Amino acid sequence: MGRKSPWLAYVGLHDGSGGGTTVLFLDSPTNVRFPGKWFVRNDPYACVSCSLIFDEEYALEPGEELALDYRVVLGDGAWPRERIEDYVDGINALTRKES
Repeated sequence: MGRKSPWLAYVGLHDGSGGGTTVLFLDSPTNVRFPGKWFVRNDPYACVSCSLIFDEEYALEPGEELALDYRVVLGDGAWPRERIEDYVDGINALTRKES
């Protein structure tokens, strides 16, 4: 809750089937305050949200716009941390190449 990180992931196993799923949330280096803070909850239900103003204000002047960029990835299976980090590194390399 309120921790800075360029990414956050939920990894879970499915009841009874033995299968799993990974849900990966990626902050973008183009966002203000990168890496951003995350709001995370497991109880009474799981939820994740980017939290630009978790514990501090961000002022916008009248008429000013703020654009933020995030990516959500649904992974087949319960990915270990190493696979998540490799995926994130690949996305970052691709993003740098496109810039």
